[in-house]
Amino acid sequence: DNTTTTTKTVTVSNVPNEAEIYLELKMTAFTTITWFTGISWLGGTAPNLQEGKTYRMSFFTRDKGITWHGLFVGGW
Repeated sequence: DNTTTTTKTVTVSNVPNEAEIYLELKMTAFTTITWFTGISWLGGTAPNLQEGKTYRMSFFTRDKGITWHGLFVGGW
């Protein structure tokens, strides 16, 4: 649960050759999310997260984290 209004930064490190990350965000307070570099979002842009909503995200890489593919669903 995100319960503060300060900016949150999502980072990854020590990524193996292939990896998948699953993340659920419950936006109980509005905040700005700064995502790690190299994400290519489905649809071309990062999600517009809204207070009071829940989102699920999936990220995968096949090149040790140089390039990530990001997918998201939610807003419920």
